[in-house]
Amino acid sequence: MSYYSLKTAVVTYVTYNSSLAYYFCQKQNNMGFFQELKEQIFGTPVDYRALIENGAVVVDDRSPQEFKSGHAKGSKNIPLQNLNGKVKQLKGKEVIVVCKSGMRAGQAKSTLTSNGITCHNAGAWQRVNF
Repeated sequence: MSYYSLKTAVVTYVTYNSSLAYYFCQKQNNMGFFQELKEQIFGTPVDYRALIENGAVVVDDRSPQEFKSGHAKGSKNIPLQNLNGKVKQLKGKEVIVVCKSGMRAGQAKSTLTSNGITCHNAGAWQRVNF
């Protein structure tokens, strides 16, 4: 590594960390710092219960066999591979997608969002089993 590259790397490191330190010091007096950081990383928390009470549809995108082994009360089983064919049924509705862990629900959310449907990935179906 050349002297110039090393100097650039050090200046970048110090500048970046100084910015973080400054930001942390500015927020340190505000107890909401960690909440703000969490929201920056994970997004704003969603109240799934309120969404369901206001008419959101819960779509479980697991296979019928997985769905039969346990599912959220009132959820509809639309397996991920069949979701494109059911988009018209979901148009104009707010949708909460669930699966076993959230991976397939993430794919379903992408599909629905790209079709103009307001959608939330709740992850595992147990999170919306009220």
